[in-house]
Amino acid sequence: MRPIRRAIIVDDLPPARDHLRDLLEPYPNINIVGEAGDLGSASRLVGATCPDLVFLDIQLGRENGFDLLPLLTAADVIFVTAYDNHAVRAFETNALDYLLKPVGANRLALSLGRLGTGSISARVPTFEAADMVALQGDQGTRMVALSSITLIVADRNYTSVHIADGSFVLTRRTMSAWEQALPSGLFVRIDRSVLVRLTAVLDVTASPAGNARLKIIGNDAPITITRRGGTRLIEILKSAKTR
Repeated sequence: MRPIRRAIIVDDLPPARDHLRDLLEPYPNINIVGEAGDLGSASRLVGATCPDLVFLDIQLGRENGFDLLPLLTAADVIFVTAYDNHAVRAFETNALDYLLKPVGANRLALSLGRLGTGSISARVPTFEAADMVALQGDQGTRMVALSSITLIVADRNYTSVHIADGSFVLTRRTMSAWEQALPSGLFVRIDRSVLVRLTAVLDVTASPAGNARLKIIGNDAPITITRRGGTRLIEILKSAKTR
């Protein structure tokens, strides 16, 4: 039996609290023990309920949700906010996740999946097309739009995530984890080491060396992939055009 998580919701807007409570209703192992709309009431609620999971807004009127963190050392924190400019700071505090409003059911499922054995989601959670993604690498955390990710390539114990602006981030997320989390139909795994966003593909050609070359948005130089992967990608692109 999975453990019950004692959760509180801290948000200054009652409709936002109601929306999150509704999304959490299908999760019987998430027990919402209280709500608060400001730092004072939130501090008292933490002391009274000892939560181990907190859904925390950042802008609480003129107050800042980060100021509550010293009281939450024993809790997993999921930030829920309308603004993406605090994301890096949030992950630097070891937050479990950073959700942008309006929160969707699939995105919430992904967050709860990060609770490990405490998660009660039976299905594989996925990102949604409009989501921001936290890329956590050795140089820190970078927030990027999922729509800007063009290619993901296995690199030993890392994956190299290519961005449309020509940059990339090395992250420890595995290829299997990416494949499970990415929206179906937008990305395809063409071989063991390459995931590509279909709309980012500019050209696929065979190479005299027996491989194939892939040109994608943001990369000046072609990327070498297996001939089988190139053939599969061409077939998928042709199929997509005929739909």
